[in-house]
Amino acid sequence: MIRKLKKEFIFTAMIGVSIVLIALLGTLNAINIHTIYGEIKETLLLLSESVDKKFSDFEDIEEDFSFTDFLEDPKNRQDMILSSNFFVVRMDADGKPIYVDTKQITSLTENEATHLAVKVQAHKTPLGTYGRYRFHITNIGGIKTIVFLDISEEIVSFLRVLLLSLGLGIVCWGLMLILAIKLSNKAISPVAASIETQKQFITNASHELKTPVSVILSNVEALELYTSQTKWSNNIKNQSLHLAKMVQDLLTLSKMDEKALTVNTEDIPVSNLLQTELNAYQTRINSKNITLYCDLDDNIWGVADRDQLEKLFAILIDNAITYANKNGTIWVRLNERKQHFVFEIENTCDVLPDVPPEKLFERFYRADKTRHYGEGKCGIGLSIAKAIVDSHNGKIDSNYLPENRICFTVYL
Repeated sequence: MIRKLKKEFIFTAMIGVSIVLIALLGTLNAINIHTIYGEIKETLLLLSESVDKKFSDFEDIEEDFSFTDFLEDPKNRQDMILSSNFFVVRMDADGKPIYVDTKQITSLTENEATHLAVKVQAHKTPLGTYGRYRFHITNIGGIKTIVFLDISEEIVSFLRVLLLSLGLGIVCWGLMLILAIKLSNKAISPVAASIETQKQFITNASHELKTPVSVILSNVEALELYTSQTKWSNNIKNQSLHLAKMVQDLLTLSKMDEKALTVNTEDIPVSNLLQTELNAYQTRINSKNITLYCDLDDNIWGVADRDQLEKLFAILIDNAITYANKNGTIWVRLNERKQHFVFEIENTCDVLPDVPPEKLFERFYRADKTRHYGEGKCGIGLSIAKAIVDSHNGKIDSNYLPENRICFTVYL
């Protein structure tokens, strides 16, 4: 239980840390890409504006055009233009290139620049991206001017920040995991102390109750020798037996919680053991007019503690009979899967419980709180079944099925 609490504390703490880190690093990278995108857009529009200003009169186009003519602009505009890798292609109304300027870029030829312009000239919006280039298209009098800006440096810058933030996030997450593990003992210490006190109380109380229950049973049996059996003596005996069983179950749970219950594993003929348990409950099955369907593979063997496995089968069979509706049906299945065996028991019932299936394994929980007191049910049978399965490193599941059916599946 304490180990489970530690795991849940660490899990919850790391979920919170993960959410904070994702939000923080996601916001950081979103701001970074928004800033980079804004700078790229601003530079591209400035270049397009400068180009359009230079070529506002199409008849005066000169082949020796150079962007150094804009040195009279403010210094910040000069820097943005001169530090950018870009090229310009102008195309006539027929889509043929009439001017190409690649002086500000050395990574491609005029033919390659023309090829790119032909590919993007039909773009539906003025701004777009093609490969590692961001482009802007202006159309004046049927003449298209396409400015391409190389954004590879900006992409590298974004990736650098992204990878750096991811690395930093992983390191921080790892450090927080170590810190959460270190602090988990201190964080759950009050709860752990309370649980230990509760377990100790249950153990002590169970031991203390064993003696008076045994005395009551002995005295009732002695009384019956002198006065014969009466309905009152039978009631005392039945309730004492109920109490004795509950005390024993509480001791079993307490030992399992403290890992003090010895598990003596051996090779067991599981098929034969299950069939024997089913035969023992045949009278109860007949008394409720329950239809039993069995699908048991023969000669299935498993490694388990014989006494605990018998108790596991008995608990689940008894539970199915108890909660099955009169004239209902129970299905029992046993088969082998990859050196393990799977035991399933399914029963119909009047109404399915209104809680999640996993809650059925909680101690002292009963699906119907108004029934079964007289049958010796105290709500810890399924808790013991789960503890037995856990002690064998197995798994037990419960599921609700259509037509008011409950199915328990054991993997051992």
